[in-house]
Amino acid sequence: MSEKKLDVSDSSESAESGLMIATVRSTSKPWCATYPGPADRNFNYRKLLDNSENGIGNASKSPIKVAIIGAGPAGLTAAHELARSGLKNIHLYEASNRYGGRFWTKTLDPDNGEEQYSAMDAGAMRMPPFIDERAKRENPNPEQRRAEIRGGCSILSYYLNKFQISTGEFPNPGSKIAKTGIYYNEGSLEPDIKTDNDEEEERFQEDHRETNQRGKGTMLIWHGDQNDPPNEKLRNVKKKWDDWGNKVKKYVRKAYPTPGWPDFWKKIVTNYYDKTFRDVVLLPVIDDDEEHQKGNFGGLGMTEEEARIFYVIGAGDGGWGSFFNLSFLYVYRTFIHGFGTDLQVIEGLFDENGNRLRGPGQNNHTFDSLGGQIATPKYLGTSTITDCLLFGEIGGQSNTPALYGNHVKGMISKEPKADGLRLFFDSPVSKIEKLENGKVKLHVKYGVDKSFNFDFASQEYDAVIVTVPTHQFGTEIEVSGFNPKDEWPYDLQAYLAQAHWEPCVKVFVELITPYWEDPECPIPQIIESETFIRDTYGVRINKGTKGKQTGILLLSYTWWRDATKLVGYEDQELINLAVKEADRMLKNCKNMGSYDISRYVKFTKDQFGNINYKGWVHHWELQKNYKGAARLYDQRTWKNTQVPMMYNQLYSKKSKLYFAGEGYHVDAGWVEPAFRTAIDSVLRIFLHNGINILTEDFNFERDYPEYDPNFDPATHKVE
Repeated sequence: MSEKKLDVSDSSESAESGLMIATVRSTSKPWCATYPGPADRNFNYRKLLDNSENGIGNASKSPIKVAIIGAGPAGLTAAHELARSGLKNIHLYEASNRYGGRFWTKTLDPDNGEEQYSAMDAGAMRMPPFIDERAKRENPNPEQRRAEIRGGCSILSYYLNKFQISTGEFPNPGSKIAKTGIYYNEGSLEPDIKTDNDEEEERFQEDHRETNQRGKGTMLIWHGDQNDPPNEKLRNVKKKWDDWGNKVKKYVRKAYPTPGWPDFWKKIVTNYYDKTFRDVVLLPVIDDDEEHQKGNFGGLGMTEEEARIFYVIGAGDGGWGSFFNLSFLYVYRTFIHGFGTDLQVIEGLFDENGNRLRGPGQNNHTFDSLGGQIATPKYLGTSTITDCLLFGEIGGQSNTPALYGNHVKGMISKEPKADGLRLFFDSPVSKIEKLENGKVKLHVKYGVDKSFNFDFASQEYDAVIVTVPTHQFGTEIEVSGFNPKDEWPYDLQAYLAQAHWEPCVKVFVELITPYWEDPECPIPQIIESETFIRDTYGVRINKGTKGKQTGILLLSYTWWRDATKLVGYEDQELINLAVKEADRMLKNCKNMGSYDISRYVKFTKDQFGNINYKGWVHHWELQKNYKGAARLYDQRTWKNTQVPMMYNQLYSKKSKLYFAGEGYHVDAGWVEPAFRTAIDSVLRIFLHNGINILTEDFNFERDYPEYDPNFDPATHKVE
């Protein structure tokens, strides 16, 4: 086991944190995660859950009462695992009448009576399973691939396997399963190499020679059987990104699954914490093994022109231009550590033959503990995961089959009981108060008029798991009674006030038919462009009566500055503008014939005969409870971003507060950090309340890694 002494004063306590002198642990070798995995803590959470058949801890006799604020993936994971360990007194508070957080799936209405499965996901739509590179097969059959996905070294894979959730390969730009179109400089990039598809395209050109005169540009087509794009400028850009990534991965792959990873990670952070993505794109290349051993891999060495192309085309999952001025560490964590690899679309509950399965509570009226109606589970899209966490079987030591179910028993009465599993929706928390007796009290605004009353003011908790977005503090949630020295430090308060949530807009349209499956249609399934619609993805779930599934088109996917430009439009206006712009782009391409997006999109007509295309617009920036899609950060903010990540480790034992969710981590935009911080909270609640951890061969003090609160990349010397 690798240990390093904290650099603290000789006094019994650190002046800044009020903590006893301790050690900072690396993960013990048997509990190191496989590569790839998140950079900041290489602990095998999947193994922890696999080895905890009867629950993570033995909490069945524990009298403690736990509150969870927020019913997103983090809150539901924490509730699920606490209940699986036998804990009986759990109260979950959600400000809205829906659960799922940033898992927000809109399901489609039937098409001519045929149920549609290609759901529209406002939040995460492609999920990384973190498959051990050594376990991958080169050309797996469907059964083998399913086993790889469900066997990944991730909590996501654990739940996919537990609930038997169906997934499929996501059609990323440049992927093997989709045709990618690139529209750059109004279609000025031309193909410069011959492909197996050229003869087919020449026949199309001949068949459409009259309509080909509509435009002078070209939709550059990157076919799935091509490893590289068919244009020299694009190939040069991709090569520089691939060369840099492969070079880094060579060293990271060796260090990551070992107790020595934290020290190597510190070297990388020291070299890159002060750089933006743009800086590293333009930095010169370094090919020096001694420098690489020090965590310095230089930059991509791109020219300004190449950087502009990279801005539009991205690095494998869409344009990254909106992230060019953010911390490079965000991009590094994403692409080097597996968040952009093996990405899966979450389909829902289907059997191996593609037949849809019915899940618990589906199509039933569902209610919270006071009889308020809440959204019902659909088991389609990414929301399938949170559907299963709330309605699916718990197992372990739980005395109830699911979080949803017995939660109403004894509550809908004139004298409801306070103990047990309780779900409170439409119940925003307005204040978190530390009491003199050491417990925590929540002030709750129950926003829906009920005929049954519940005395929220009388509830006192031994632990509170907080999953709400950071901006809720200082606006809607007041924090009172916590000591700023060792419970609610000023640097945490500053972080909460300054945390940056990235705007994001998705514009979906419903399709009459999946045009990319029409052999006569040249429009690619994926389009990367510099127009205001930016990234376009066609998705169809290949399940059930697959020939009748029409699919959806994420016609416009934008972030940050590109997203804020679209905030002022009414939804229908924006949908119509996006279809119009897609048509304009295609009309300008001589290789698209007479084909337009609009001919494939469902529409209605108003009383004046005007066409309104059918779709859905989701602005994360405008959602009161979210105010953004992902919590991101700038360069030179290492210490700031670490404050919430280290809170559970440094302060939760005394404060009784625990942070969980993507808002308190650095890997935002995917669900894995929400899962992991939830499990971290559960472990520490057990540790702080004398509850034995049952996971086989696991000892918290020996095996669980901790962050180094004294590491500062600005002063750290790399040797």
